Amino acid sequence: MAPIARTAEELFWSHLQQGDRDECWLWTASTAHGYGKFRAERRNLRSHRFAYELMVAPIPDGMGIDHLCHTRDGACPGGPTCPHRRCCNPSHLKPETSWANNARSKSLTADRLRWTACPAGHDYTIANTYIDPRGRRNCRKCRALASQRHYRKQAS
Repeated sequence: MAPIARTAEELFWSHLQQGDRDECWLWTASTAHGYGKFRAERRNLRSHRFAYELMVAPIPDGMGIDHLCHTRDGACPGGPTCPHRRCCNPSHLKPETSWANNARSKSLTADRLRWTACPAGHDYTIANTYIDPRGRRNCRKCRALASQRHYRKQAS
């Protein structure tokens, strides 16, 4: 006899360690890169995204889900071992652009985004910042100085 198929909602609740409203609700089943995952109704689902859509609202197009509990925990090392990636508490989840979500992370890229000046000390302002084709910030003053050095070297 074939097993009775369970709905996505039934599977979701069966793998959730639910706590108080302020606590993280941890996913107890499979994970990928630290995020909860499951398969139901012929779909691969992420537990935190499913939780948000089930209990709050659909996630707007082009948005991801930010774990606010991670942002508040300054001691969390981040990365795949971050316990907050398994959190499905809807009060800890917020739709966010990938850029804003990554900017709050503890990655090297996010750390560099928080810099307000280039390594030489020139402020990153709209007028003094060049975004190269790969999306990296460059200081216009430093670029100009490097060009001057290059042309002086070529002339001598």
